[in-house]
Amino acid sequence: MKKLSFVFLSILILSVGLFSCSKDHDDDNPDSSVYLPRKMYGTYDGDQWNATFAYDGQNRLVRSTTVNRVGGNETVLTISYPANGQYEIKISGNDEDNRTVYTAEETGNIIEFEKIDYYDGIAREPRKYHYTVENGRIVNRISDDDIVNYTCDSNGNITESSWSYKNLQADITTMKYDDKKGIFSNINTPAWILWDILDIDQVDNPRFFVNNITEVQRNGVLDATYEYTYNSDNYPTAIKITEYDGNREELIDVTIEY
Repeated sequence: MKKLSFVFLSILILSVGLFSCSKDHDDDNPDSSVYLPRKMYGTYDGDQWNATFAYDGQNRLVRSTTVNRVGGNETVLTISYPANGQYEIKISGNDEDNRTVYTAEETGNIIEFEKIDYYDGIAREPRKYHYTVENGRIVNRISDDDIVNYTCDSNGNITESSWSYKNLQADITTMKYDDKKGIFSNINTPAWILWDILDIDQVDNPRFFVNNITEVQRNGVLDATYEYTYNSDNYPTAIKITEYDGNREELIDVTIEY
């Protein structure tokens, strides 16, 4: 499976739909009338995998847990939302000595964040990144030696990401979408967190924030296609993903529970 892992090589939008307010309620009780994915699971290359999600009362993601196969290791993502606008995001597995911690802060149109990887309890050199946002949508993400530029359609779906590393030729990813409601369209977590950090084990980054991804091409070559089954409210309940790797096709079945 081709995975972007937690490296910042991909996607995201800060659209009005992602930041829409939910009904007033206690912080510990998400609005049950809103479609929020609670579980995604399926099969890939003979292995079963699953991902579960928990939210606070503002429909913000606070935890996700992914198991890449039955009896396999867990990957846990936790997100803290301090009142001062700073975020802390932690990704860890079964061993707390090996983890990744992000801290981030929004100031105007700039989101500054730092990433620290810990191996055997020892911190590696921090990496710093920042996003630029205009009219509520991501324009670019910049670090010391690379930049990603984003292009959106009129709905707010990212249709192209162009990743450049130093002076090398840009790597171009283009995306197409359906016109139905995105699986993650009601989550009120800032979208850059979901786009670049949330990683569902067998879905290769969840590109479902406004509408739902239907096709991905990398540098003009077909990379993956997505076919959906929808419920009566036009939210996906199942996905059939076909990934293309040369002459080989890999099939992934996904079920979504809300």
